[in-house]
Amino acid sequence: MSTLYKAMTRPAMYVGVPVVPLTVVAGALFLAGVYISKLIWLAIPVAVFILRMITKQDDHIFNLYFLKLKMLGNSVCNRFFGARAFLSGQYEAVEIDEFINAMKLNERITTGKYIPYSSHVDKNIVKTKNGDYVATWQLMGINFESISAEMLETIDSQVATLVRSFSGLPVSFYNHSCRASFYDAFTTKSGNKYADIISDCYYGSMKKNKFKGNTLYFTLIYRPDGRVEKLEKRKKSIKEKKDDINIHVKRMNEMINTFSGALDKFTCKLLGMYEENGKVFSSQLSFYNYLLTGKLQKIRVTDS
Repeated sequence: MSTLYKAMTRPAMYVGVPVVPLTVVAGALFLAGVYISKLIWLAIPVAVFILRMITKQDDHIFNLYFLKLKMLGNSVCNRFFGARAFLSGQYEAVEIDEFINAMKLNERITTGKYIPYSSHVDKNIVKTKNGDYVATWQLMGINFESISAEMLETIDSQVATLVRSFSGLPVSFYNHSCRASFYDAFTTKSGNKYADIISDCYYGSMKKNKFKGNTLYFTLIYRPDGRVEKLEKRKKSIKEKKDDINIHVKRMNEMINTFSGALDKFTCKLLGMYEENGKVFSSQLSFYNYLLTGKLQKIRVTDS
């Protein structure tokens, strides 16, 4: 499936340079020329040229530099571990003599700060710490070998039209292509002992060299509250906040039903909570955990 609205992720640019770094650099040189020497203004075209050369490597290169700056961590914590460290535990300030000369546990940089997901608010909806509502589908794809090019183009156009119909609404879309190893085999016994031995040997050899496959995931993000609404929400009671969540969940489920019908052509599976051996797990949180860690594992959740 073609990438949807890829251009929307591209930063605003002028003369081939992102607007923000261009404004900062040009503004700094202009002010320096005003207060020091007007000759400094001659450096503005040179600076723009250098910024343009840097941007040619990647349109988002300055965003990546800013992200790298944000991920520097805590100097005390990094010095203690001898590397840039982000730890899972969160500690309050403590006064223990053995840590005074090295570090305090409350100075750790925890991973929770960079994980936006919070918890399930419905079977197929996860709420983030910022108040966003997220739903994800796993797409197995279309058997394109048996479908005409005209039909593929029609299906692609229908999905693009559906996405455009949500323009102006506080929603966003993400798609991920995850490549992972997998093993596939027939486990049914034929009843012929010799044939079963040959089959077991054949599939047993495949376990050493597993298949590689790409799986597509489509994510819908709904952000109902803007900055003003979030400020007003702080004044609301717990009951009013719960009522707001129920309203947003209902609206999110309506959008999920709309997209599920449109994505059904791609053999889609809506991720969410499921029960196994009397225990409740979440395939949705398992996928988000895979995005963070690169490992597929079951994530257990409460059934409430």
